[in-house]
Amino acid sequence: MHPFQPSQLGGPCVIFPAIQRGLTPFSSWYAAGSICIYSYSTFVAVADKMYAIPFSTKVACNVEGIAIRVTVASGAGTRCRLGIYKCGGVGAPYPTTLLQDFGSVLTDSTGVKSITGLTCAIQAYTLYHAIALFESTPTFRAPHTEDFWGAWGCNNTGTGSGRAYITADQAYGALPANYSVVNPACVGGTYQPGVFLRFT
Repeated sequence: MHPFQPSQLGGPCVIFPAIQRGLTPFSSWYAAGSICIYSYSTFVAVADKMYAIPFSTKVACNVEGIAIRVTVASGAGTRCRLGIYKCGGVGAPYPTTLLQDFGSVLTDSTGVKSITGLTCAIQAYTLYHAIALFESTPTFRAPHTEDFWGAWGCNNTGTGSGRAYITADQAYGALPANYSVVNPACVGGTYQPGVFLRFT
């Protein structure tokens, strides 16, 4: 049996949000942290803010591409830094150690901004975080939170959207070896930052 056949993948991972390799062509992009997507909106980035969106896969694979989709451009020459952090392990499901800094994409025009041709090894059933660090305040594509894994629960009334991603303050530049701990927050809302991944 081919290692990526659907019969070996099944439904979404019950522990982590599963990127469902093999269910669609390998050229497909997946929204980090999303089980499925039924609607999109937009999200306005905050400058010098790191957005960390959790994801996991059911099979060992490689991240071949990472992307955002800009819908309202920012100033000339402004950028977004993209990368992946690994979590701290059991009991510390937060981004800690930089796995790979993929570099920057320009956000001064609209459209899909991607970095491809990557070889970033991902282990099965391991929690990672796709990272976007913005230099300015572009508006970009955002999947609906009801399609997301509420990694850090919800508010204390049990109502509203789950807390699906983490933010922290970080001056724009190369991603630090350890995730920023300046003003960290677990965040939820109707729509979440859209960082898209492609696997091989």
